[in-house]
Amino acid sequence: MDAYVVYSLIFLVLLLLSAIFSGSETAFFSLSESDKEKLNHLTIAQKERALYLLDQPQHLLTTIIIGNTFVNIAIASLAAFLTHDYAMQHQLPAHIVTIIDVVVVTFVILLVSEILPKVIACLLYT
Repeated sequence: MDAYVVYSLIFLVLLLLSAIFSGSETAFFSLSESDKEKLNHLTIAQKERALYLLDQPQHLLTTIIIGNTFVNIAIASLAAFLTHDYAMQHQLPAHIVTIIDVVVVTFVILLVSEILPKVIACLLYT
């Protein structure tokens, strides 16, 4: 399998992980007290775990933000590696490719991994 295919799959998995972190942040912190009481569709273990996480909101938020930050750093690093390698192979000016990389990756992370998951979580919540 081509290395670019593997790296692209890793990139997509990282985007998915970032989206999960962002969506879960919105989903957890959008729950009202009455919503917490309606978690009956979960198993007892799942309900207890969800309530345990919600009882420690600062810890939960810190964990989500740190996890999402690490994933987003990995996305940006992988993209920088790929674009630098591409620029070298095709003899393109590295500084131009780097600027394009930063703009595109920032847009992709914001849209796919931050905004859309939060919108979806809000739509599913209401």
